[in-house]
Order: sequence, then structure tokens, then C-alpha cells
Amino acid sequence: MNESAHQVEAARREIVELHSFFQNWFRGIAKLETFERLERALAPTFELITPNGRCLDRSAILDGVREDYGTDAEATLEIRHVRLLAMTDTLSTFSYEEWQGRDGAPSKGRISTVIFRAAASTPNALLWLHVHETWLPNEQ
Repeated sequence: MNESAHQVEAARREIVELHSFFQNWFRGIAKLETFERLERALAPTFELITPNGRCLDRSAILDGVREDYGTDAEATLEIRHVRLLAMTDTLSTFSYEEWQGRDGAPSKGRISTVIFRAAASTPNALLWLHVHETWLPNEQ
């Protein structure tokens, strides 16, 4: 496997693993100490733009996720269609579909774009810098 293919696989793994953490956290089956995995993955300047246009910084994300522990035993998060958009030696941009079902409701889909920076000290050697989410048609 060449270096580029290795980086793409690491990004795919990171996206799936972090969303698996979220699912298990919301279900209340993740061990509380695994929260550190999220803290290590997000850059100090991390921001998320939600499908509704809200901009949330790292602190708001960490606080919100921490508060949501065990709030939805039926939470589902599925990642589909991870795709490389651009890559340099230190930065990479990917898009993926996230299908999220909360509180027993049918899953709603969104397209997410993430920017990663290479960082050896993080899970899968990738640091989340920025995520921008957009509802898929008919999912609002």
C-alpha cells in the first residue's frame, strides 16, 4: 500500500471510529474514560458548522457531547461514501455521508466535509480541524 492509500485508509478509519464513539457515548455504553479519545482528536481551534448553519467551537462540542452521555439508548450513526477531496503532506480534506438516528426517529442524512492535519499523537495520526455539515435533500 503506498503512502497516499495508507493516509486515505487512516482517514476512513478515523471517521468511522469517532462516529462509533459518538454512538456508544449517546447510548451510554462507552466507558467514561474514552471521552479522552474525543479530546485528543479535536484541534484546539476545531469548529463545526452544523447543517442549520450554527458554528460551534471545540469547547461547545466537548461540553455538549459530555452532557449527552447515555441520553439515547437507540442512537445510530452510520458513515457512508468516504471520499478523498484533496491531500498535501500535512493536510487532507474528505467528504462523507453521516446517517444519524436519534430518539427512535428514522435516520437523517447529511454530507460532511472534514479537514484533517497529520498529528502523530492523535488517534489514527489525524487531528480534526474543521467539519462542515449539509443536509442531504429531503432530510431537513
